[in-house]
Amino acid sequence: MYGVKAGNGAHVEDAAASELQRSSALLRENALLTQRVTEQSEVIRTLSRRLEASEEERREAQHKLTALLTHRQTGSVPSVTPQARRPWWRWLR
Repeated sequence: MYGVKAGNGAHVEDAAASELQRSSALLRENALLTQRVTEQSEVIRTLSRRLEASEEERREAQHKLTALLTHRQTGSVPSVTPQARRPWWRWLR
């Protein structure tokens, strides 16, 4: 009501109300940023788990291919010989 005037002529109450609004806005912004950081952290954890699972699958597939190729090189599996290629113009007959 009868607030003391500050140096620039504004009432102290108006300055306090303005400061309160600014503080409230900063608190809301802080809460939103905290929520965003939490969400992004969860996304990072999810992507990390997916990458680890993918790497594990790749290692297993690599191990199986290596085992298959090693098994084939020992001679226990006959190698596949490609058939002689015929010219394409013979297909037209």
